[in-house]
Amino acid sequence: MKKSVFLLVTASLVTLMMYSCGFAPDIQKVEKEITDILDQQKISWNEEKIEGFMEY
Repeated sequence: MKKSVFLLVTASLVTLMMYSCGFAPDIQKVEKEITDILDQQKISWNEEKIEGFMEY
């Protein structure tokens, strides 16, 4: 009984790890997009363009 539960939990963890590794490129894209938006907001803020800041 304990061995089957251990195997089930181990298989579930391995499956989740493999599944989450597939999303790594998507996370990097999202991170880059957020960084780009923050950079654009910073530029607009430094130029005192509130409309440009609020646009992003």
